[in-house]
Amino acid sequence: MTQSAEPAATAAVGQAAFPENILHEGELVVLALKPSPWFVLLTSRAVIALAVIVLVAAYLAQRVLEFDVHVQAVQLVCAAAVLLRALVACFQWVGRLYLLTNVRVMRIHGVLHADVAQCRLRAVSRTVVAASGGERLLGVGGLLFESDQGGDGDVAWLHIAKPEEIQQVVEQTIRRAG
Repeated sequence: MTQSAEPAATAAVGQAAFPENILHEGELVVLALKPSPWFVLLTSRAVIALAVIVLVAAYLAQRVLEFDVHVQAVQLVCAAAVLLRALVACFQWVGRLYLLTNVRVMRIHGVLHADVAQCRLRAVSRTVVAASGGERLLGVGGLLFESDQGGDGDVAWLHIAKPEEIQQVVEQTIRRAG
């Protein structure tokens, strides 16, 4: 992409992707991204694990301990819980956006009301990629921003695809802002 084409592409992304008046005058979007679609599964994993444990316990209680357990009812309740959590995670995914501008780094989330956490690039002392074993298998991770001065809130980009590549872009932008 040429230097002259970059602002036009940024403006098109900017108008469609994030709330009005989020950018200050002269601020340009360098990178706008959403979490990986794996976000839905990763944020729902505790409910999924609990549902599996309950299902196994119900099955064992019926088969091994010979208790009168209605396994089909337990399956239905567990499936409903997992589907409800996945639906909530889908809404969370839709309402989450990570922005890197030439001045600051931001995390915007919320479906009805945007909650913005931000940190000026000059205040970022270090970026750290963090990923659990499961996240590494899926090719996702988090990018954490450490700041000596602090920001308006914690700024962390969670469950992003290719976090090491994103970290390089962020660090280049921090050096340019520097």
